[in-house]
Amino acid sequence: MKLKLTEISEIRDIRNNLVNISLVVGTIAALPLIVSALSRLFFFEVKIFWICQAIIYLFVLVTTLYRRKISYNLKASVLILGMLSLAFLDFLETGFSGAAYIWLTASGITTSLFFDLKRTVYLLLFSVVAIGALFFFYYRGYVHFNFYGNVIHFPFISVLINTLLVLVIVLIISFAFRYVHQNLINNITKLHLQNEHLEDTTRKLQKEVEIRTRSEQMAINSEKNFRNVFEQGSDALLVVDTEGKILDFNEAFVFMVGLKEKDIFDPINRTGIPDHILKIMAPHFRHPETMPPLFDFEIDVEKEEKRYINCSVSLISYNEGKAFLFMIRDLTEKQNQDRENYRIAVVAEEKERSRFSKELHDGLGPLLSTLKIYLNLLYENPADTEIRERIDKTLSESIKTVKEISNNLSPYILENMGLQKALESFIERIKFTQRAEIKFLYTLTSRLAPEIEISLFRIITELINNTIKHSQATEIHLELNHSFESLNLFYADNGIGFDFDNMLLQRKGIGLFNLRSRVESMGGALSIDTSPGNGFSLNITLKTATT
Repeated sequence: MKLKLTEISEIRDIRNNLVNISLVVGTIAALPLIVSALSRLFFFEVKIFWICQAIIYLFVLVTTLYRRKISYNLKASVLILGMLSLAFLDFLETGFSGAAYIWLTASGITTSLFFDLKRTVYLLLFSVVAIGALFFFYYRGYVHFNFYGNVIHFPFISVLINTLLVLVIVLIISFAFRYVHQNLINNITKLHLQNEHLEDTTRKLQKEVEIRTRSEQMAINSEKNFRNVFEQGSDALLVVDTEGKILDFNEAFVFMVGLKEKDIFDPINRTGIPDHILKIMAPHFRHPETMPPLFDFEIDVEKEEKRYINCSVSLISYNEGKAFLFMIRDLTEKQNQDRENYRIAVVAEEKERSRFSKELHDGLGPLLSTLKIYLNLLYENPADTEIRERIDKTLSESIKTVKEISNNLSPYILENMGLQKALESFIERIKFTQRAEIKFLYTLTSRLAPEIEISLFRIITELINNTIKHSQATEIHLELNHSFESLNLFYADNGIGFDFDNMLLQRKGIGLFNLRSRVESMGGALSIDTSPGNGFSLNITLKTATT
């Protein structure tokens, strides 16, 4: 891409400085001439040419003094017109002598330097026309040239040669300037393009540096976060390279395997993982992509106790290489708790079946046996009205017993009228026995999900039955209310209390274990506060599940 001369600030600044320098140099160089002209004005006959020279010098001098406030075009034009004026003054004063041609040549060269070839050609054409007109008047005798009284003659061939010589010199120098200008423009243009390319490259490098810096900072932060998680994690973590060599581990792993750090790096002790598991893993160290993501195994420890271990495996980048991250969890407590929960659920189910069987045997069984006896008597004595009355009475009592058993399994009033009415009905029956005073506070404004209502009803009735049977309490306090988005159940009695921790250690109190299991299955939280002689209190918090 080529740029015009006026479009390049560097060229413009150079030319402006050259004009200023030319004005200063021209003013200083022309000082002897103006002194000479002024001297001739005082000591010789006054001539108009000397006055014009003095005016031209003064005009250039003023331009030089105020050059910083004058535009570039005006300064260059003053300089060129000054030299051109001096040339034609010399032509008019001394004829076609060398001094006039020197000024003319200087004006042409200055035009090509400060403007362009086109304006230089115009100036030369104007000069040729002016010289031709002056020679025509000289040739016709209208103009005479003399120097201190001597008439000077100028042959046509001499004038022509001098004029052509000026044209040739000015054009050659103008083309040379044009060539230099064009090369200078091209070089500056290339420098501009290279500078833009360098600036783009610099911006890209700066952006890459910023991105890399951010990436390195993120990597550092990520490494710090990984190290914090690695060291402070509750799960045992182990890093092993693709050759099976231990690279790193955390405190939880040291605690789990029960070895000292120096012993863990011992190839004999290895990771604390059984040998048969290591043998299963060994082929996958050589082929990381085939490593299974999960292992489950058992470890035999002291007193013939087994520990159940879950190990998840991930392929990670570690110290500029590939490694396996083993996340090892001891699931023994969870396994034991699951088994205990299952045992408690089975015991509770068997207890419920036993109670149901007992109610059927003790309640409905005798009634049906009695009804069978009455029916046999009725076959023998069909007209006996007393037997019929006894059969009707026994059937009614049997139906009532079936309803009572059914109500204990799934209370009718709970299903149709809600938890509050079902609890009030149950509490009313307990109050009739005069075993304990029950204070009941219910602030819920809408019904709960059916499974929540049934679970709460079973929990509360179980608590009240346990209090009546075991606590010797005289007062029971029961509250069901809302708090934000939770449902809270508070139960307390003033009974004799018990040692809750000792009960947990001795695996007693199946009802409480069953109670906790039921609450956890609903996603709730349970807390118990009791001790011998200080009564019993319980808090249950559930997420609200209204219908």
